[in-house]
Amino acid sequence: MQVSLETTGNIDRKMTVTLPAVQIDQEVEKRLKAMVGRVRIDGFRPGKVPFPVVKKRYADGVRYEVVEKLLGSSFQEAASQEKLRVAGLPEIDLKSMMEEGKDLEYVASFQVYPEITIAGVDTLAISRQVAEVTDADLDKMIETIRTQNRDWQEVARAAQVGDMVNVDFDGTLNGEAFEGGAAQDYSVELGVGRMLKDFEDGLVGMSAGEEKTIDVAFPDTYHAENLKGQTAQFKLSLQRVREAVLPEVNEDFIQKFGVEGSSVESFRAEVKKNMQRELDNKLKTNLKQQVMDGLAAST
Repeated sequence: MQVSLETTGNIDRKMTVTLPAVQIDQEVEKRLKAMVGRVRIDGFRPGKVPFPVVKKRYADGVRYEVVEKLLGSSFQEAASQEKLRVAGLPEIDLKSMMEEGKDLEYVASFQVYPEITIAGVDTLAISRQVAEVTDADLDKMIETIRTQNRDWQEVARAAQVGDMVNVDFDGTLNGEAFEGGAAQDYSVELGVGRMLKDFEDGLVGMSAGEEKTIDVAFPDTYHAENLKGQTAQFKLSLQRVREAVLPEVNEDFIQKFGVEGSSVESFRAEVKKNMQRELDNKLKTNLKQQVMDGLAAST
C-alpha cells in the first residue's frame, strides 16, 4: 500500500492511497472459490458449478464488496501509519476503476484533531440541534432497503438508465487495441457512473443482439497516461438487458432482517429506531465538530 499525505488546511488533510491489484485480486479469488459449493446456477448440479462459471457470473459483485471493505480498513491502516488523529469520517473519492489486475487508487479527505492549548471557553457559542425521523424519511429508507435487495430480471427491450446490461466490447485508440480496453460479458449498471459517461450513454437504447461502435472520451485526469485526454473507439455487442425487480415488503422479506414479529409495522418500527439512532449520532458528531472548531479558533 502506497500513501501520500497532503495538508490542505489547519485541520484538513487529503491522503492518496494506492492498493496493489494483487491484494484485491487475491481476496476476490478467495471469496469466489468459497462460493463454488454454495451457488446454484441452471444447468449445473448443486455444488458442481465450475469455478470459471462462478467467476464470470459473480466476479463484479464480489469485487465491489471487497473494495468496499478494503476502503475502510486501508484508510485506518494508512492513518495509523501516518500517526494521524482522525476526527470524523473521511470522504472517499475513487480515482481508478475497479478492474482485475489494476491497482486501486483513492483520495480520502478528512479532518484531524488540532494540537491546541485550551484557552477560556466562556465565549464559545455552541448550538445543540434536535431532529426526528419523519414518516417520509422512513418511507425513503425502506425504498432504499428494497433497492439494495433487488433482483435482476431479463427483459426484451432496449436498455435504459437503471438497467443492468451485459456487453462484449473491444476498444481501440488510433486503430490499435490497448490494455484493459476489451472484455466479454461485462456487467454494467447504467446510471451509477462506474464507467465513463460516453460508454454508458452508448449502451442506453441498445437491445440484446445489437452491435455498434461509439467514441469514448477519456478525461485529462484519467489514471492511464496513454489514455488521458484521448478519444477511443469501442465496438459494443450487447448480450442481455435486465431490469431491477424490487421485493415486496412482506413476511418473507422482513424475516431476512431478523425483526421480531415479521409484520410490516414491526419492521417499520425497527428501521425507524435504527435511523433515529444514526441521526442522534450524527447530531452528536456535529456538536463535537462545533466544539472543535470553536477551540481551534480560540487558539
